[in-house]
Amino acid sequence: MEDLHIEIVDKNVKKLYGKTAFITGGAQGIGREIALRLARDGANVVIAAKTDKPQIHTTVYDVEFAGGRGLAVVMDIRHEDQVIRAVNMAVKKFGGIDILVNNASAISLTDTQDSDMKDYDLINDVNARGTFLVTKTCLPYLKKSASPHVLCIAPPINLKTGWFIGRVGYAIAKYGMSMCVIGMAEEFRGYRISVNALWPRFVIENDQGAANIAKQVCRKATIMGDAAYAIFTREPRPIGEFFLDDQALTQTGVTNLESYCVDPSYVNMLVLNAFVDDSGTIVQKIVQKATLDVDKSQTTVQMGKIIEKFESLFDEDLVKKTKRIFQIEITGDDPQKAYIDLKNGKGAFRVGESPEKADIHLSMAPDIFHNSFVLGIKPSFAYMNGFLKVQGDKTALRLLDNVVRKSVAKL
Repeated sequence: MEDLHIEIVDKNVKKLYGKTAFITGGAQGIGREIALRLARDGANVVIAAKTDKPQIHTTVYDVEFAGGRGLAVVMDIRHEDQVIRAVNMAVKKFGGIDILVNNASAISLTDTQDSDMKDYDLINDVNARGTFLVTKTCLPYLKKSASPHVLCIAPPINLKTGWFIGRVGYAIAKYGMSMCVIGMAEEFRGYRISVNALWPRFVIENDQGAANIAKQVCRKATIMGDAAYAIFTREPRPIGEFFLDDQALTQTGVTNLESYCVDPSYVNMLVLNAFVDDSGTIVQKIVQKATLDVDKSQTTVQMGKIIEKFESLFDEDLVKKTKRIFQIEITGDDPQKAYIDLKNGKGAFRVGESPEKADIHLSMAPDIFHNSFVLGIKPSFAYMNGFLKVQGDKTALRLLDNVVRKSVAKL
């Protein structure tokens, strides 16, 4: 009688009660937060991870403490026999699978020449092949579910070249997951299986891609847990959709997104995630008014005029909040240098080399300089799309975004 468990459930509150979710890479980060959110709804959660480390058992404990039932399964997603064994363990324990979250991921951000083929094979085996294999293995049980879901933590496919430069192998691997979503959504439509993708708009703290990014300009992984839950409980059930995390939430009426910031005071300086463009819906709209009337073709000729006008928008408060020096190199037929000193006095924007050591060095074409300091488009947009080279403290780039935004707002 020890296994007897009786609970009166309000189905309007716990929509996923008794449902079984299989989550790859579920022991930490985004996978863990999705597991805990489903557990609070009374779901059975299978935490699949590569190694039998304490983290996997801690997450299972936390799942059960949150109100769900948990199971830890150790599997290397690259090996079919291990995946089959793990899925069979889940079915034996809980009787089936209703939700599959393809979250396991590997990352290698190197250019083609420097890429080790072992790393290339790893990221593709884990991301693209792993997603295909686990979905294939779970499919017979998903077909039997009354409300089956497959959710891939994969980006919307963005073919701008900037997202491939210096990361071709990784782009192939992640877009492989995305293509699984596109193909399987239609292939499984007849089985009523809802296949979708979810991706963070901004970098998530402690995520694989956040190694060199300050935590305060990141969001917490809890936003991905809440967004996944919103997708799983949405009616009518979506099929073949690519959701950004905040988009999935705002479509359900959520308005307070600041609570997901590691530091809410940095809400306007969050770092865009890989493969996400500054779409203008939430992040930033292109400023319609320019700092002054200068055509892009005249950028280098009118450099002094642009700098003088932009400097006139600085104040001591901006210096106090920035405390950085930015060295800028404008490339092209007429290369020039300029620097922004927002560490001293009331701030300065000058032509030439900074007399004091700069915190960050920026290299850009004249049209990118024009976009930032005439049109007021955030420099990080150019960086994330491969049009701006950065050396030094990359977190300072978000501070420069803030400088551009606040200065242009004064016009």
